[in-house]
Amino acid sequence: MTLVALVLDAGARARIGAAVRGRGGMGETRFCARLAEVRQALGAGGVHALLVEPDDADGRPTSALVREVRERFPRVTVVAYCAPRPARSGAIVDLVRAGAHQLLLRGVDDEGHSLRLVIDEAEQRAAGELVRAQVRARVAEAAWPLAELYLTRLAQPPSIAEAAAALGVHRRTLLNRLQLAGCPPPAELRTWCRLFVAARLLEEPGRTVESVAHQLEFPSAGAFRNALKRSTGLAPHEVRAGGGLLGVLACFDTLCQRRRGPVLLPPPRHPARVAEPMAEPMVAAAPVAP
Repeated sequence: MTLVALVLDAGARARIGAAVRGRGGMGETRFCARLAEVRQALGAGGVHALLVEPDDADGRPTSALVREVRERFPRVTVVAYCAPRPARSGAIVDLVRAGAHQLLLRGVDDEGHSLRLVIDEAEQRAAGELVRAQVRARVAEAAWPLAELYLTRLAQPPSIAEAAAALGVHRRTLLNRLQLAGCPPPAELRTWCRLFVAARLLEEPGRTVESVAHQLEFPSAGAFRNALKRSTGLAPHEVRAGGGLLGVLACFDTLCQRRRGPVLLPPPRHPARVAEPMAEPMVAAAPVAP
């Protein structure tokens, strides 16, 4: 995995490089100064994240590049790197509108743990966007609002009471909807949503189990493995070999079908009786002459 950073200042490059080296599973960092260099790196493949300033070395705005990356490389996480100055507020807005997943402020959170946290949040948001499109097609209509809420708030998932309040329904109503839809109860569904995103992250070459567990705030890599095994019956390497997210979604489908139970078909209707042709009336035979 490679982080491409269109960053011009030498000091900023040093801070970013040091922070990335301290983040497990991040891989290498490639610094660029011009839009053409970024496009070349993206074309070579292996890029999982892009850190981009509002302008390149030639003074050309990068918002069009961000929009292009979001359209052509939907799996690439985009972080806008901006100075917190009022004069640059328009550039920040342009990058956000173009599709940047997160903002990194120069001199505020661009070193050490703070920078790694911003990139983690951006990657969660990027993965969540891709996951939501897949999960939406699999989850029953009645359960989707809660699943979407969990996917949107991975870092701080709401309690069932908070979720019910956010969705404007009674807690019991929410539980009934899940049960009728064949979905697992809220605590299990919340774990499944984290596992969906974890499976998506595991699709990336070089992504370690430890980095995924840390990013999704499992207590440890072992806790992540246990949750994955308990819910899907799979180990991380089996998830990778089985198609990543699609494989975990297939396990979720099986669970929901089992919870819904067998489909009871109505008894077959008896075929309509076909009226038999009426027999010709029997005529008494004429007596035989002696």
